[in-house]
Amino acid sequence: MYSFLSRNYRSLSSLVSQSMASTEAQLERMGYTRVGLRQSHSSNAIISGLRNLCTAIVGPLSLRRGDTLVVQYPFGPMFSLACRMAHLKRARVVAIIGELRSFQKNKITIPEELTRLEYADHVIAHNDAMAEWLLEQVFRKPINKLTLATINLLGGALSTDEDVCATGFKSIAFIGNLSIRHNKFLYQIGPHLGNLHLQLYGRDFDRSMCIASGNMIDNGQWTMDNVQCSLHYGLLWAGASIDGYKGEAGEYARVSSPVEASLYLSAGLPIIVGRDAALAPFIESHGLGIIVDSLTELQDAVAAVTPEQYEQMSSNAEKIALMLENGDFIKDALDSVN
Repeated sequence: MYSFLSRNYRSLSSLVSQSMASTEAQLERMGYTRVGLRQSHSSNAIISGLRNLCTAIVGPLSLRRGDTLVVQYPFGPMFSLACRMAHLKRARVVAIIGELRSFQKNKITIPEELTRLEYADHVIAHNDAMAEWLLEQVFRKPINKLTLATINLLGGALSTDEDVCATGFKSIAFIGNLSIRHNKFLYQIGPHLGNLHLQLYGRDFDRSMCIASGNMIDNGQWTMDNVQCSLHYGLLWAGASIDGYKGEAGEYARVSSPVEASLYLSAGLPIIVGRDAALAPFIESHGLGIIVDSLTELQDAVAAVTPEQYEQMSSNAEKIALMLENGDFIKDALDSVN
């Protein structure tokens, strides 16, 4: 039997949580059996903890020798518990990494994270860069790659229209944490936008801290209702600098496949990404956007794209969108394990 463990999500406000919930739905569509309690959404810490504890203990009890259990990581202390329970039933555990917590300050150390992950028998990392990073840390379990995160919540909310595209491809979406602590580059990018408009979706944007912000539009937290339709690109950038990926968030972008990439591509939006990003080789090889070394190049890089080139990038993005919708990336990753 191929099965997966569900859980309680205290909040679905983060894109990582939304992606993990979407992965559960995709696994069910693929014929995997849900074991344990059904997915729930209680914000109460005690209720959430008790439900997840019950799932981690009860879920694996239905397994038999040779079965495969998919568990998404992170799952707090319940991750190692669920793995141990599955192993008691002689089942195999495949962990899908949603997020590495050791890149976040004061969350967990690298040795602690590796110890938790090694309770699984097989790990599916975001991409080649994350797999290489794990191997550099002397991770001892087999690793496969997912490439793009599963996300099923966007629909067509970010779709562009041809009339707007004809004006020069100048509207760019950025979805993410807007605080100066997490993404300081946002507060430096203003002077380099030129005639580009940057549509911001997220929390904690402080316009007063920007060098220049005339072309930056704060749309508040991302929802399907407030996303603008007049968009042409999605910006995939993180960290403290406009010159490459630096700082805590920037370092993580060097090894991760952010859920934002799946959001942009599922809408058919080409992506603007830094050459340092883990996803840059994938974006470049599949003709899905623009690669830059610095955001100081942004205006010239966008202006250099011809209508024909943009149409081709959009078409390529739509093909990837279909693959995301069909769950091709997670199917391929799990097939390589099974």
